[in-house]
Amino acid sequence: MRDLRVDTRRMGQRDLSLTYSFEVILSARLAQMLQEAHFTGFTLRPVWDYRSLARGSRSFTSWC
Repeated sequence: MRDLRVDTRRMGQRDLSLTYSFEVILSARLAQMLQEAHFTGFTLRPVWDYRSLARGSRSFTSWC
C-alpha cells in the first residue's frame, strides 16, 4: 500500500476526514490519542501533503 498524497488544507481543523475513495484520514492528535488508549484493528500510515513533496520536503501532517 502506498502512502497517501492529498491536499491537507481541505481537511481544515477536523480530526477525521474521508477521501473520495473512502480512505480515513486522522489528525496527528487523534492518531496519538488512539494509540495511547491502546486501540487495535488499524494500521497508521503517513499522509503527505502533495505541495510539500513538490518542494522536496518529507514532512507529513496526518495519518490514515
